[in-house]
Amino acid sequence: MRKIDFENSYKNNIYLDDIKIILELIDFILNSFFIPDKEKIKKLDINRVPEEILNEPIDWERLYCFFVEKESDYYKIYLRGIDDSCQNLIKYIENLFKYWGWNIKIVYE
Repeated sequence: MRKIDFENSYKNNIYLDDIKIILELIDFILNSFFIPDKEKIKKLDINRVPEEILNEPIDWERLYCFFVEKESDYYKIYLRGIDDSCQNLIKYIENLFKYWGWNIKIVYE
């Protein structure tokens, strides 16, 4: 959901949880790199991952969002499975959220 749609929902007396929306969006982005697999449930599809991200030391098995926190003017998205050398993935995620109208910052551990 774009941020403008979220904001417009209040005008129509529809109250949505912004944290839940952010969680759903980050899960959608991360899951878009995978395809279903009978044995592993999901496996990485390198055809779905931008080339500049493939070369980063991402722990694909552990890559997930474990927390979202609302700050005054942005949202912190906490990810596992990456570190500070995964700047292309971080920029990719930040750019998608920016396009959708959300101001976010990726935090990793």
